[in-house]
Amino acid sequence: MPNLICSCCNKSYKSNFMIKCSVCTKVFRHLCVNVTLEEINMFNDNENGFDWSCTSCRTIGNQIKDLNALILMLQEEVKSLKEDNKQLGTSNNSIVFEEVVQEINERNKRKRNIILFGVPEQDQVLSTEDRSENDKTEVKSIIKYIDRSIDLKHLKPIRLGRFSDSRNRPMKITMEEETDVVSLIKQASSLKNGKYKHVSISFDRTKRQIDYYRQLKMELDEKNNKCTEKFRIRYVDGTPTIVPLNR
Repeated sequence: MPNLICSCCNKSYKSNFMIKCSVCTKVFRHLCVNVTLEEINMFNDNENGFDWSCTSCRTIGNQIKDLNALILMLQEEVKSLKEDNKQLGTSNNSIVFEEVVQEINERNKRKRNIILFGVPEQDQVLSTEDRSENDKTEVKSIIKYIDRSIDLKHLKPIRLGRFSDSRNRPMKITMEEETDVVSLIKQASSLKNGKYKHVSISFDRTKRQIDYYRQLKMELDEKNNKCTEKFRIRYVDGTPTIVPLNR
């Protein structure tokens, strides 16, 4: 059998070590995508009905699901406006389309960003350059505490909002890869019991995502107050969802 080139590391391997994405048809060495040889045999067997897709294609699939939900939500908003006797006429579809496109563009701009909360402000007596450098050192220390494998050579934290003596401004950090964002969010709970327990991390959400999360949090609180079974918010296919606490 001829060797195949891995789309991840660009090296040549025997075909029995490779797995093919059912969506983009690229091939990957099993170790590059954390797939066992037994799983390769299962996925490559065309008769068993199992398909495997790479991380990029899964991400696109999750975004499509999320955007479909967004379209439905926007359509409901348009319907609500019509019921309030607002004159939208025949422009309903164009309004929905434009808002979806704007939301897609905004989310794409933010997908490599994280927001850090609770990082102490630097002494305002210092110069702007010194405060910026000290912030960078502190953020590097926090991120390395969570995941030492992340590349931080181009790190540039930005404080959001105007300075106030009464609060620490959140910080926006753009990571090298979107996977770095996912890794940090997944491991953010490690901050709770260490020296950075005052710090929290979130995705860089759009206003619509923030409003949706707030609404979901209200539904969660109401559900937990009414039911004996307890619930929590968990990301399912990239979308925050209310699930039982023990799931």
